[in-house]
Amino acid sequence: MQEFLPLLSKKRIKRFREAEQWIGTVAWHIFCFKLVMAR
Repeated sequence: MQEFLPLLSKKRIKRFREAEQWIGTVAWHIFCFKLVMAR
């Protein structure tokens, strides 16, 4: 992963961070949904 970092532009890093946050949010909602359904 480290060797790919120099290839990334600032804009791509920003986009990647946004995607990471979005994936984290979706995963959190799915996790909560599964907890609720398990009861």
